[in-house]
Amino acid sequence: MVRIEGFLCRFVLFCCAAVLGLVTVSSAQVAKYPIASYEGAELAKVREWEKTWVGKKIDDTNLDQVKEFLPETLVALMKDKATWGDGWFTIVPYQTYPFTPGRLKYTKEGKAKLDEKGLLVDWIAGVPFPEPKDGAEVAWNFDTWNRFDQSYRYPKGYLTDGRLKYDRVVAQRTTIQQFYGRLDTEPVPAFPDNPKGILRGEFVEFTDPPEVKGQISLSIRYTEWDRPYDTWAWIPSLRRVRRLSAAQRMDTQDGTDFCNDDNGIWNGLLTRNKYKLMGRKEYLLSRHQDMSKIVHKEGECVFGGFERERVNAWVVDVEHTEPGYIYSHQVWIVDPELWKIIYADKYDKYGKLWKVQEHAHVVVKGENGVEDVDYFGSQGIDIQRRHSTNVLIPSGNSRMGYPGTTDYYTVNNLTKLGR
Repeated sequence: MVRIEGFLCRFVLFCCAAVLGLVTVSSAQVAKYPIASYEGAELAKVREWEKTWVGKKIDDTNLDQVKEFLPETLVALMKDKATWGDGWFTIVPYQTYPFTPGRLKYTKEGKAKLDEKGLLVDWIAGVPFPEPKDGAEVAWNFDTWNRFDQSYRYPKGYLTDGRLKYDRVVAQRTTIQQFYGRLDTEPVPAFPDNPKGILRGEFVEFTDPPEVKGQISLSIRYTEWDRPYDTWAWIPSLRRVRRLSAAQRMDTQDGTDFCNDDNGIWNGLLTRNKYKLMGRKEYLLSRHQDMSKIVHKEGECVFGGFERERVNAWVVDVEHTEPGYIYSHQVWIVDPELWKIIYADKYDKYGKLWKVQEHAHVVVKGENGVEDVDYFGSQGIDIQRRHSTNVLIPSGNSRMGYPGTTDYYTVNNLTKLGR
């Protein structure tokens, strides 16, 4: 009897250990979030490096000392000062971002995955793949980014001819609302009345240059990930609304160097591309920019005054598979915490470098009381035409995290806004 009781005790202990082991394994499979770019010994190494470099101005005279942390295309632009301008920058300390309550909640609770077609399913809000396994998952992290639930921006900037060394002014009002995948501004995680399955609505109104003043476009993105955007435009000269075809999203936007698919560096359908994860690489990127320090000189295609911090970014090679598309492929440098594309090289149909885009990001407190991050500066250079479209959002020209309504993003309202 004693032997049997001893066996039972050992059996019970074995079962408990097995259960604990299963729990440990299960916990190990739960995605960690948030994940800082550097922690522990890696962060200590970065801090030691920063003792030498933080606060230093980097220009064409000392660029080679830090070029290992810069995209090759940026190095080439900065070294050719006579062609592109004085693109100096300053190195600042690495910082993490604020992670909003909604983003933390929905990311940790998330069960998103990709189906057999490579489309995102079971996603509600937040970052779908905080520990991505491949380039497609990195791309979906970017594509589902929510810009304060509701935002208004009025950026102003320059269309610069680098050959003739002169500028034209460009300015546009942009209003964006998230219908689905909302995080911190009620209602969350989605508007209850959304029968069309809208993911995001966007209005863009040009106020400069003068020949396109008053032109307004409305773009609708859907939760059917492979469904093309619906886009309409109010044409002032016709005093009519015209529906634009999907192919017209590849047309340049009213005198700028970029098309609708270039907005935010990428604003097209992920389903038209293949993604190859190139791994991680350390870069100096603009993540906490003081916008008052950015400098533009007339006739120069690159900004001066970027503030760059060291970060261990993801690199994704993007191959465009849609016949007739304007690009053959792109290389995206993606922030590992923000999951935004901060820098991109874009190649034409023949594989030749065509455009370079970069964003400067800022931490902002929204009207909902929540701090979040978005880009407030954009530097876009057409290498082949020696031309650029660079814009900044001046202080006071934005609203973030304010209440919105679903009936604003309609063709009827576009007609009312037209004048």
